Amino acid sequence: MITQLAQLADILQLAPLSAAVGALEWAQVSTDSRKIAPQSLFVALVGEHFDGHDHLAQAREKGAVAALVSRPVADPLPQLVVPDTLQALADWASWQRQHWQGPMIGVTGNNGKTTVKELLGAILRLHYGDVLVTAGNLNNHIGMPLTLIQLASHHQAAVIEMGANHLGEIDALAALARPDYGVITNVTGAHLGEFGSMDAIAEAKGELLAHLPPSGTAILNADDTYCRYWQAQSPCPVHTFGLSQGDWQAEALTLYPEGGASFTLSGPDGIQRQVQLQLSGRHNVSNALAAITGALSMGVPLETVIAGVAKVQPAAGRLQVAQGLMGITLIDDSYNANPGSTRAAIDLLALRPASSRWLLLADMKEMGPESEWFHREIGEYAAQQGIDHLLSYGPMARLAAETFGPGGEAYDTQDALLEAVIPRLDAQSVVLIKGSRSAHMEHLVTRLQS
Repeated sequence: MITQLAQLADILQLAPLSAAVGALEWAQVSTDSRKIAPQSLFVALVGEHFDGHDHLAQAREKGAVAALVSRPVADPLPQLVVPDTLQALADWASWQRQHWQGPMIGVTGNNGKTTVKELLGAILRLHYGDVLVTAGNLNNHIGMPLTLIQLASHHQAAVIEMGANHLGEIDALAALARPDYGVITNVTGAHLGEFGSMDAIAEAKGELLAHLPPSGTAILNADDTYCRYWQAQSPCPVHTFGLSQGDWQAEALTLYPEGGASFTLSGPDGIQRQVQLQLSGRHNVSNALAAITGALSMGVPLETVIAGVAKVQPAAGRLQVAQGLMGITLIDDSYNANPGSTRAAIDLLALRPASSRWLLLADMKEMGPESEWFHREIGEYAAQQGIDHLLSYGPMARLAAETFGPGGEAYDTQDALLEAVIPRLDAQSVVLIKGSRSAHMEHLVTRLQS
């Protein structure tokens, strides 16, 4: 792992630095001057609405030791000047990947990729020990290079998440990461607005496959409509998973009202093992199957795989069950929303015994021309599942409240929604909170917990 300015100048093929400047070392790399930590290298990126070069002084004051810039800035902070800081970050990541030897698995898909990444991380840490795993959702053209430059000799394996909102993005990310194994979780309506069609989403996710080596393995969802399409593209062997079909399947599935799940893992040659999950919902069983199939493809023993998936707990804002005011049960799924994840959350709400079941729903963003249809369909689905009340926030979610029928109510503000719901709750009420990131539905979670 590169931690010295002279080394970075060398791999970026820049002119040699003075001894004093070249000897500068950092402990971490940051592109955000607001969050920079002492002993950091600050990378001054330039975007449509920001320019990191304007914040070198702030980075220096917070303890940055040097900066990677695309133009010199009048500041005492030592600077390494390159033609393009984003390209330099990618070149650095490419060099680091080229000089690291170890198994790497890449994960993409519309839904579940972050959960699958965490499941794989838990499994591989049990098997390998030190494993580099994408932090949070740093899965784009900035976040993934920031992950790859951390690759070091002590890492025995790596799990890299790849996200996209346009064609060609996964292609570029996979070319940089060059994974040995690749998982595609599914194609749903997420980001339909950017891609324009489900076929385009499937094409984008499939870009991962072209960068797998012949000796690698593609791990595909047999339940997904596009599985055969991807299978035909794969340059390497394919292993499949699914709730109802595939090499590795879930049988005797039980979803627990209080959260979690169990199932019998059924595999080739009659293999059967019992699996316990702390994660809730059928969709998370599918995510677990993806991680199980990926880890087994990497040669991890089955017993280690089963132990690893059992360790993973729900991440913040992803079907977290907690107690709220007056003793109500809160299901916090506020991290994000698309049709697939919203239906899965409704399924969990429907399982819970309650005096009343409430869905507090905000808009599902990036649905494109079909947005109205998706929101109306969610309203109908919630009613079919026996949900008692659907209270909406936002212009699109209002359509879900309309199609929900009796018990559907639309509000223009979160305050108005809370004023309407709180007096009608009791200790046996169960409340699901769901919406896209931009709706900030986590504020409702906080207020219903206080």
